[in-house]
Amino acid sequence: MELIPGSSPQFTQLLTETSGIDAVSLLQPVLGYFVIVKNDSSATIDSITVRWNAKGYDGLVVSTTGQSWSGAAAFEQAKPL
Repeated sequence: MELIPGSSPQFTQLLTETSGIDAVSLLQPVLGYFVIVKNDSSATIDSITVRWNAKGYDGLVVSTTGQSWSGAAAFEQAKPL
């Protein structure tokens, strides 16, 4: 499994191929917060947990937040690349 960050040229290429150039233009201001989860294995992804730190103006972490997705229903709308 590979995480491709929104700042990567590969991310832009994959997003363009799956959603079109208009999606890239629309999302440009927030691409730094996006990742593509790329699964090159034969194993099915059953769950994903994303975790991030919120930092204050001083650069110190003020909170840690997370979100998890699991089960087939969570990935029903996922589009293979």
